[in-house]
Amino acid sequence: MTIDLILKDGKVYTQNGFQKFNITIDKGKIISITKKSSLPNADQVINLNGKYIIPGLIDTHAHFRDPGFIHKEDFESGTKAAAAGGVTFALDMPNVNPVTNTKLNLKNKIKIAEKKSIIDFNFAVAATIPKEIPDMVKMGALAIKIYMVKGEKNSYPYIPGVDVGNLGSLLSVFKIISKLPVPCMIHVHNDDIINTKKNKLIKEKKLDPLSYASMWLEDDTIGFKIGLTNALILAETTNLKIHFCHCNHKGMLDIIQNAKTTNNKITAEANPLSLFLKKTDIKKLGPYVLTGTFTNKFDKESLWKSLTNGTIDVLGSDHAPHTKQEKEIGWKNAFKMPSGTPLIQEYLPLLLTEVNNNKLNLERLVYLTSEKPAKIFGLYPLKGALLAGSDADITIIDLNKEYKLKNENMYSKCNWTPFNGKTVKGMPIYTILRGKIIMENGVVNGIKGGGKLVKPLHKYK
Repeated sequence: MTIDLILKDGKVYTQNGFQKFNITIDKGKIISITKKSSLPNADQVINLNGKYIIPGLIDTHAHFRDPGFIHKEDFESGTKAAAAGGVTFALDMPNVNPVTNTKLNLKNKIKIAEKKSIIDFNFAVAATIPKEIPDMVKMGALAIKIYMVKGEKNSYPYIPGVDVGNLGSLLSVFKIISKLPVPCMIHVHNDDIINTKKNKLIKEKKLDPLSYASMWLEDDTIGFKIGLTNALILAETTNLKIHFCHCNHKGMLDIIQNAKTTNNKITAEANPLSLFLKKTDIKKLGPYVLTGTFTNKFDKESLWKSLTNGTIDVLGSDHAPHTKQEKEIGWKNAFKMPSGTPLIQEYLPLLLTEVNNNKLNLERLVYLTSEKPAKIFGLYPLKGALLAGSDADITIIDLNKEYKLKNENMYSKCNWTPFNGKTVKGMPIYTILRGKIIMENGVVNGIKGGGKLVKPLHKYK
């Protein structure tokens, strides 16, 4: 008998840390993880000489812009970037055109992704048409996504059709979602606070990137904290399984840490961008690094601690590409440019660099970017695990490989990275999807349409 692939002599992620094993793979599945030197015949054997083998990354927060905004990104370009970064599964967000908030729109989006995607995928769907929510979950949607903004008064990416800014409406929607077997992802926000600050800056003609970034941090990030507190109270009232996005600030982290002591239905996600950007980056790169997740040094200190103390459960890229033309206007008026930054290709190398700097251990990194996401979103142990019977979704890492991130090497359609010119240490050298090598040494060779919709393992009747 000949099997498809053997990964030989690698340091394999296990529940007891990294251990030297061989992995045998056939028909898209892991067959065995063994120390035996006697192995079956295989069509391909890769001798890894002690390099690290981890479950393929599961990115819980990606904006592939498809359909409706494919001049920025689409499922082909975005998932190529994902594969280059060691990501084998991505959860795509609903703020596209048409918004993913009906059965028909979800059905059409699935068809688009099935034709284009290089990696496996699923979707967070919008909650703006409540009667559609249960049926979208029956179709296999992995999560519900709520933006606590008033979309009719905002522009992209917070477009009309994704917003549930009214607390009464939010309570009603929470009651519906709480009866479903999927988590509710929520982008917390308080429009009254943020818009008051925004309008004051515009009136004073303080339109520069640094003023924009500072607006979010003023008064101890109160615009986020009020939104978070309101959502927490409503979630506790409805017994909702809630997943908080963009938990990058100390004030938010303190609230979440306290809430977790009495509520086991809370999970929290942070974005790697917030760990790395500094005030000097805003002065240098301006609109290219502007999001609502800019952090100060106290936030960063708290965030790094939260990655290890259990406050943060997941690191999601929040890959949010825009074209250079769209971003350039932000130098003159930061309030007119779309917020967001591409990151799906870069976040693993950036984090591996910090593993080499002893700021984060590799086991915890795997837990935050693969194992825990799979558990939260109902994919474990099909995904996020290196176990016999799991999908052979695997990322192989060379912790010693140094590499300079460059705009011209980005697979994203936007063709830029805020980390252009930065040298990282630690790179994914293979990305394997269901036993097929889709990236080798930075070159993506996965098949367009090779990714598939993967539904959660729960049964919804």
